[in-house]
Parts: sequence; C-alpha cells; structure tokens
Amino acid sequence: MKQKIVVCTGFLIILYNFSVVGQVYPFTENFNSMTSFTNPSGWTCTTPGFQVYSNHGVSGTNGMTKQMTTLGIVEDSVISPLIGPLNSLSQFSFDYRVMETNLYPSFSHAMTAGESIQFFASNTFTTLPLFTIDQTNHVTSTSWAHVDLPIGSLAGNSGNLIIKVVRTSSDFYADFDNISFADVSAINENGLAGSHVTVSPNPIEKGKKLTLNGIEPGKYLTKILSYDGKIISANAIVISNGINELINTDLLNKGFYLLQLRGDHQNYLLKFIVKD
Repeated sequence: MKQKIVVCTGFLIILYNFSVVGQVYPFTENFNSMTSFTNPSGWTCTTPGFQVYSNHGVSGTNGMTKQMTTLGIVEDSVISPLIGPLNSLSQFSFDYRVMETNLYPSFSHAMTAGESIQFFASNTFTTLPLFTIDQTNHVTSTSWAHVDLPIGSLAGNSGNLIIKVVRTSSDFYADFDNISFADVSAINENGLAGSHVTVSPNPIEKGKKLTLNGIEPGKYLTKILSYDGKIISANAIVISNGINELINTDLLNKGFYLLQLRGDHQNYLLKFIVKD
C-alpha cells in the first residue's frame, strides 16, 4: 500500500524576492522524458551524483535516485531548476522511498542515526530548511511514501530546491519521483480528478458547518490548515455514508483554508473559504 505523509509547517524566515529569466511555476517533474543512466536534465549535481534510472520511479517508471555506498562520499546534493514565483496556494509535493542496493528493489532500507534526506529552498540571499526525512519519521517499506508541504508563507519568492542525502555506514538508494511545486487546488492527492468529492457550502458563512460529499466511508484524522501551513484544529471522525456535517467554523476568521482528511485507504485535501 502506498504510504502517505502530509507535512504542515510555518516558516519564521521569508526568502527575499528576486526575479530571474528562466524561472517556472507551476513546476512538475516525473523524469520519464529523461534518458536513463544520465544526470537529471536541468538539475545541477556532481558526477556521477544523482542520476535518472529506469525502475526507480513510481510503478517502475523513471525516477531520480542517489546511490549511497560505503565506497563513496558521505553526502551529496542536487539542485533543481529555478522555480517561482510562489504564491499563497503553493505546495511542495514529492514521492520517495529508501531501498537497499542489494537485489534492488526487493528490500527496503531502515534509516539509521545520522542518515537523512534534507530539503532546502535557496536563492541568492539565503538557504531555508524545508523538511528532513530521517529515522524519526521514515517508515521502512518497499512502498512509496508521498509528502505534501504547504509553502504559502514563501509567496512572492523564487528560488531552487536543494535535495541532500546523507549516509553513515550503509549502502542504499534514495529514490525520488513526481516532484512538484503547484497551487494546492491543482494537486490531486488520491486520483480523484473530476470526481464528486466536494465540501459545501463554499464559501461558507462563519459559524456554519461544512458538509462533505463523496468521501469514502471510514475513519479519518481531519485537520484545518491556514494557507501558510499552520494547523488550526485537528479531530478524528468517522464517515459512514459519504455525506457528513464536519466542522463548525465559529473559530475561523474570514479567509482561505485547507481541509485535510487522512484515512487508512484514502487521503483528501480540499480548500474552502470562510466569509463574514
């Protein structure tokens, strides 16, 4: 089963805004158009560094990978093309897995103390940590994990994504696929493009209850997030018939919000607006 990790955070540091010819937004890359056994096109890395390999992506497609071995260096980084400008709806998303090099892809790799995958946003002025995967939050599995990171607090800025992989004494592959920077309204967490999943009324008057339609029955952890990624509330609910009054908006101010539902088999991310 595909794992799901949803990360929400606020930032105390804002990247200084700048504009450079060649920046792009939204940015998406699945590496399928790139030739295997080459450095990722448009990305900056050492040689051999990060490479594109067939069967290192989701469902056996192309993926970007970094092979860490005890005969190689302790850490290595890759830098994306220029991305931006971001806006208040921007979200950074990617799929990843960490695998043993022996008989790949039969065995997953259990990350040990000191091993990590680090993500940074960087421009001419500063480098800002975004997210770190290590033994505290990595689930050892041959399945792919998906990460969503709201980055609306960086609105108006452009820069590069830096991915750094650090090893200790183990050999492993760090695989990456489906890297994107896009508006959260354009991100489909569970393949439901064009489906009947809705939240209503939207916009909603403050003090009214949101109603969900079309959600698969089951237990869910729900979170309401501000567009800069701050968690406003979190609750556990059970959906039995696909239509539920979910959240009372008494404590929400006028503005844009995200409603996240995380279940055993499905994950949903919906946006809604609170009005006076």
